[in-house]
Order: sequence, then structure tokens, then C-alpha cells
Amino acid sequence: MTPTVSLKAIEFNTHAERQGTSRSAGKLYTSASNIKDLVTQCGEAGCLLYQYYLSKAGIDNFQYTDEKSAKYFGWKESKAKKVRQKLDKANWHYQVAGSHNNGTKTVTTYLGQDKVREAKDIPNIWSMSLNEASKYGLTTVELSELVQLAIVSNPTTKKEAITLIDSVKAMRGITPLV
Repeated sequence: MTPTVSLKAIEFNTHAERQGTSRSAGKLYTSASNIKDLVTQCGEAGCLLYQYYLSKAGIDNFQYTDEKSAKYFGWKESKAKKVRQKLDKANWHYQVAGSHNNGTKTVTTYLGQDKVREAKDIPNIWSMSLNEASKYGLTTVELSELVQLAIVSNPTTKKEAITLIDSVKAMRGITPLV
């Protein structure tokens, strides 16, 4: 028997990437290049699950659970969990639990690599400006080398990103950050 949880004292929030459109408001959808990246990194099931999460992003207090997604797709709950973990590892999905001072528990869900990297404070190497690169002591040439390395290695944690930055700096004989 599955224990039930009262949702009265739990608040669910979602932060998802908005894709720009020709209309005044952005839409929640996945671009063709993101779909390709999703399938490469997480498989077709990962792409389906991400699309499902994105379709629910506009629903207030929607609870993203493995049980709900498994039921939706007709999967076993263990498969939904494995697919979600792939999305988590590739930084397409991230959930943070917390609470307010009044005791209300919160679960905040981040969808999309930019939103997840921002929430995890991972430097976004692919779209780093020269100003941001200078915070890490990188020159224009080093930033270019860093982007090329990031395309190959795809860092998914802050530590991996900093290590990659340090490796570029080490090629130039500069002291590492870590």
C-alpha cells in the first residue's frame, strides 16, 4: 500500500526555459537542435519524458513524480526513474526541495539546460561572454579553446566546468582555480 501525502503544506514551482517566438510571449517547447541533443544525451525515452515535463510546466503546483510519468507513458516506475535520472545527469531536469519560514515545504523544478545550469551555478561555457570569461582569467583565445573542449566533454557539474577551465589555463601555464 502506498502512503498518501497531504499536498496542503507543499508548494510546487517550475522554472522552464522559454523559447523565443515571433509572437510577443515565449512558448514552452523544445527546438529541433535541443531535441537532437536530448536524444543524443538521454535517448528517445528521455526526450519524451522531458516533453511531458515541459507540457506540465504551466500547471500550478504540478507534482513531477516517477509514478505519474510512468502511468502516463505506460512504463514501470523503475523505468521512469532511470529515464529521469538520465535527464538529471545531463542537466535537463533538476528539483530542489526546501521550505518557507511558516513550515510550508516547497519543491522547485528546473527544466532546460540553461535553467538547470543557472540553478546549480554551473558556468555556461557555450554562451560565455568575454566579460564572464575574464572573471575566470580567460583571454579570447582561451575562451575559444574552452568552447571547443566543452563541445567534446560536455561538463555537467560545476566541478567539471571549473576543471575544464583550469585545463585550458594550464595549457597556457596559468595557475588553476581549484
